Amino acid sequence: MKPRLWNAALVLLLASSGLGATAIQVTTRNDQFGEDTTKCSLREAVQAANTDTAFGGCPAGSATDLITFDQFSNQPKLTRAGRDEDANATGDLDVSASGTIVFVGNSTGGTVIDGNGIDRVFDLDCRSDMNVQFNSLTIRGGDAGSGAGGGIYMCAHTASIYAVHMTENSASSVVHCTFRPHRSQGQSQSIAARSRAIARALRTEERSHTMATNCSS
Repeated sequence: MKPRLWNAALVLLLASSGLGATAIQVTTRNDQFGEDTTKCSLREAVQAANTDTAFGGCPAGSATDLITFDQFSNQPKLTRAGRDEDANATGDLDVSASGTIVFVGNSTGGTVIDGNGIDRVFDLDCRSDMNVQFNSLTIRGGDAGSGAGGGIYMCAHTASIYAVHMTENSASSVVHCTFRPHRSQGQSQSIAARSRAIARALRTEERSHTMATNCSS
């Protein structure tokens, strides 16, 4: 496997979050939730980061968590059906931890997180003390039903994406979201998505590096 190149913003985020980050490596593509303690699923990694305790086959999280993917877990697919649940056991991945969580894939073509149409893919809790970042991966197949944010429902204090591809996500409405997308010049820019016109235009998203689409697609 080629070494992963981290962007400067990621390094700065981790440095500003404390003296170090806890590494939680996803080792299976299966959407398990405590069934197999020898492997760590993406859902279990999120749970370990949320609770700062070991869960399934994942080590305990901390104030700053770095979730990565090994070669066997690059295509995780959500299969635990059950919408409108906020405990992370079914449906979308409920990110509710205080502190910082950074998801680092191996590339947009290599790490593809598939919502499988059962719910959104990620649901970021409304916390003023939570910072979330997504790096070098694809988020697809999210379905928010009559709500907003098929790929990512963003309510965290800060959410950023870098080299992330959003595709085949759907939603029916849009809420106000502010993001800091990666720019080719290395700069950050906040984008707010408010209008239904933007929501309609971005309901089926096929482009990379566009944060506004995470609100509605």
